[in-house]
Amino acid sequence: LDFVRGALGCGCARRGRRSSLMLCFRTCWQDPDASAIPVPAVYSEDPSAELHMTIAPSAEFDEPRPSAAADLCARWSCAMGQDCGLDVQFAGGRFLRIHGIKAGGPAFWYNHKAASCERVQIGDFIVVVNGVSSDAVSMMDALDDGGDLVIHFRRPHSFRVTGLTRSAGPLGCTFKFGSAITVHEVNDSGALAIWNASAPDSDKVRPQDHVLSVNGERSASRMRQLLRTSDELDIVFSRPLELELA
Repeated sequence: LDFVRGALGCGCARRGRRSSLMLCFRTCWQDPDASAIPVPAVYSEDPSAELHMTIAPSAEFDEPRPSAAADLCARWSCAMGQDCGLDVQFAGGRFLRIHGIKAGGPAFWYNHKAASCERVQIGDFIVVVNGVSSDAVSMMDALDDGGDLVIHFRRPHSFRVTGLTRSAGPLGCTFKFGSAITVHEVNDSGALAIWNASAPDSDKVRPQDHVLSVNGERSASRMRQLLRTSDELDIVFSRPLELELA
């Protein structure tokens, strides 16, 4: 799907906005031009989804992402109890991860009207919903309540951990399983502790990191199986990008 504003270039770049962009405006999810836009019922990064992604951004963690602010604040309105249009994942913790964007919903029409660098993207993290933060369950409840939503998103930092092996001992971490798989605890010994000892700070595995793939597999059931049984592991993790304060 080629949005006209995206073809004309990044709106925030044209306006000279700073990297700590706060984009706040209201859009109506019932777009008058809806009939002219061919869209699937949902687009998602999940390869096992019944309706596969046709217009979603790439789910590959290491492909260049559009130039965009690290922080994004978006406003839209939903009828009370209406789905906000975001398919999110979490396993407790402090934030939600966007797994899919439902076409025809409020989030979809927000993106339709936004400049390309200002759109919510698959893989982004939700860090605040209507003032609620640091609790994924409470933020999910705020999204489900509907009404006027003010959502703060954070772009992701994703990284690959390779060469993990159980041949010399345990992996050295525990995981939490929900709609997402996240790191629960990293021990002081084990394969991940060895990785962390030499990795840059940005690529050290931490509690609450989300697991995106294991040995190239992205389905939740296969990732869970591999984390429990595989002797050799190649894991892609993701977390909200940390802002560099001036």
